[in-house]
Amino acid sequence: MQETNIRTHIQAAMRAAFPAAEERVARFYQMQQYQLGWRDEQLAPADVDPGKLIRPQLVLLACRAAGGDPAQALPLAAGIQLIHDFSLIHDDIEDNSDTRRGRTTVWKLWGLAQGINTGDGMYTVAHLALHQLPALGVPATVVLEVLKRFDQTILTICEGQFLDLSFEGQLAIGEDDYLAMIGRKTAALIASAAELGALVGGA
Repeated sequence: MQETNIRTHIQAAMRAAFPAAEERVARFYQMQQYQLGWRDEQLAPADVDPGKLIRPQLVLLACRAAGGDPAQALPLAAGIQLIHDFSLIHDDIEDNSDTRRGRTTVWKLWGLAQGINTGDGMYTVAHLALHQLPALGVPATVVLEVLKRFDQTILTICEGQFLDLSFEGQLAIGEDDYLAMIGRKTAALIASAAELGALVGGA
């Protein structure tokens, strides 16, 4: 895998996680792909900058650092980015945000109910990505451990969001409370990207 094409490989692995869809439910997946920058507001194909893709790149770097083949970790890298975007869809709803990355948020375009459903769908697609690991030679025992820790990370992120929402409007939040919250949000997913990438690499 060429260094210059890492982002392309990550995006390809993300696309591969999506199932083939019949026409009547195609919009369900297209709304998810809007969040990822692959479609515009009319759901026509688009190529919007997906950002730095730090988390999935960290997966591949950790895999390599542990002595593994980063190509084997691509489904995990895809799953990590998809779960990040799932959390953003729901975060935008909970924060009543109109824009994300300079574009209208999913729920603002298609309504609250469809926004929730779109996020739920991406949560599941992220798991489907991880289920592709065995086809690339990752042992079943490692895949099961990755899936367990992946779900533990998602639960930790939800704990962080619970604290974030609970702290809104409170002026007496101390440093320990604040660190407990942020440690369960961005920090948790970045740590998981490194940990799980290394696990696939043989650590």
